[in-house]
Amino acid sequence: MVFDIETNGLRDEATIIHSLCMLDSETGREYSCTDSVRPDRDNAHSGTPERMTLDAGIRLLFDQPTLCGHNAINFDIPVVERLSGRSYEGNVRDTLVLSRMLFGNLQELDEAKARSSKPYKVDPVVKTKNHWIFNSCEI
Repeated sequence: MVFDIETNGLRDEATIIHSLCMLDSETGREYSCTDSVRPDRDNAHSGTPERMTLDAGIRLLFDQPTLCGHNAINFDIPVVERLSGRSYEGNVRDTLVLSRMLFGNLQELDEAKARSSKPYKVDPVVKTKNHWIFNSCEI
């Protein structure tokens, strides 16, 4: 399960999880979780993410054998554990750790790029399934 959270602060200061988004990498099913969800009304449209409460989303997330996220080890999972009172015992694929392993000289590359006159080209992400984090979780 690929996931990401949005909070009101950094790891030790966060007191609220605003949203939890998940993508089941096996089925392609998407989930959007907030405390302002109305499942009876918000799940009426097919082709959109399934909407559920944060509590239901966290239960689904922590039932997964493997989670994948960017900075999941040092941010997302500890915040969810602390604020939910639950513990995750499965496997974690952290794309931040993977990127550091693959590009150990990233700071050097960034500094060289900053000295050049050419800015980075940023391509927009149009669909969740095409987002780079999804593809990197298959490594």
